[in-house]
Amino acid sequence: EYFYTNAHLGKLLYRHLMDKPIPSIGLLSMGTEYGKGSNMVKKTYDSLKTMQGFIGNVEAYNIVNGSVDVVVCDGFTGNSIIKIAESMKKLFSAKLKEYFLSEVFSSITKRLIFGTLEKLGAKTGGDFTDKFLPRYYGGAPLLGVNGLVIVGHGMSSKKDLINSIEYADMLFKKDIIKKFASDIKRNKFFK
Repeated sequence: EYFYTNAHLGKLLYRHLMDKPIPSIGLLSMGTEYGKGSNMVKKTYDSLKTMQGFIGNVEAYNIVNGSVDVVVCDGFTGNSIIKIAESMKKLFSAKLKEYFLSEVFSSITKRLIFGTLEKLGAKTGGDFTDKFLPRYYGGAPLLGVNGLVIVGHGMSSKKDLINSIEYADMLFKKDIIKKFASDIKRNKFFK
C-alpha cells in the first residue's frame, strides 16, 4: 500500500515539476523480469501494473540513465542510493584532481588541464562537478502532508540549506500543494 501511494505521489510531483502528463514509473527490483525481487516487490508490482505510466521492474542503473522518470522503492534502499550518489560526486571530483596532479602528465599538459579545470570552477574553490552534474536541490519534499515540507539530512551544508530554501520557493510558486490536492481529490488515488 505504501509503495502504491508513493508511486502516485512521485508521479504527481514529476507531472507538475516537469510538465509531463504521464511520467514513466518503475519499481526497483533485482531484475526487469516479472517475478523478480522480494515478496513485497512482487505484490507491489501486481498493485502497480494497471497504473498509467507504469513500465514494470527497473534496476539500479535505470535511476541514472534517464530511462525512467519515477523509481519506487523502500525507504532504506532509496536513502542508501541517495547517499551513494552524493559520495560518488565527491569521490569523482577528488580522484580526478589527484590523477591530474600525478606525475603522469608533463608540465605543459598540466597547465592545459588546469586551465580547463579552472574554467569549470576547480581553482576558484567551486566544485567543478557542479558544471556537468544535474542540479542539486539539497532536500526532498515530504509528500502526502497538507503543506510544503522539505526534508534534508543531518550532514546538510550551507549550500544544501540554501538549495532547499530555493527549492521550496520554486514549489511554492508552482502551487504544488493545491495541484496535488486537486489531483488526489479528482482521481481518488487513495482509499
